[in-house]
Parts: sequence; structure tokens; C-alpha cells
Amino acid sequence: MFPTNLTVPLWEILIPINDNVLHYVTEASHRRIREWQEKVAATTGGLTILKSRIGEYVSTHHALIKEPMLPILIACTEKDILSIADFTASFFHQDAIMFYQVSPLATIRTYPSEA
Repeated sequence: MFPTNLTVPLWEILIPINDNVLHYVTEASHRRIREWQEKVAATTGGLTILKSRIGEYVSTHHALIKEPMLPILIACTEKDILSIADFTASFFHQDAIMFYQVSPLATIRTYPSEA
């Protein structure tokens, strides 16, 4: 069997480490991130979590908010990333979710297992 390729866009989405209910990092927030990760990976087949960063934005109440964020790389279709953004906003109780296309073409090349 020859390797197969899947070519889709590569996206980055920023998810909060805290959510608007917990407001601070706890073991519960880490469990929620793992739960989010499992649900998204089940849809896309996988993802890559990068080191956390501090995000700044102006809230809908015009306050400057600084909070830790996790950049996540996901290779998926535009339809999938829109669905993931909607799910993420609901899951983390967010007013907005930022995501953007990193590359129009990400290739996932699979190989038969040796086992």
C-alpha cells in the first residue's frame, strides 16, 4: 500500500486557558481544555497545542482584558474551523474567538504501519 495524502488549509485558533466562568487557571480549567482537545481532535483527526501566550483585547464592555491563551494548529477545512470556532465560543463562554489561516495547503501524509 502506498502513502496517501490529505491536503487542507492549516489554521491557528486561540483558546483561553481560563473561561468566563472560572476566571482563573485551575485543575478544572485544564480538564476543560483536555475535553475541548478531545472533541476537536475527534472531528479533525488531530491538532497541535503550542506554548501559551498572553492575549490582550478590548471586551464588549470596552475594558482591556489580558489573559493567557493557547495557540492551537489545526489542519481542516474552512467549514470545520468555522464549526470549531462556534463550538469553542460556546464551550469556553467567550464573546469572540480569533482564528486565521496559517497556510492554504497543509499536507498530511500517512504511511502503512509496519505491525
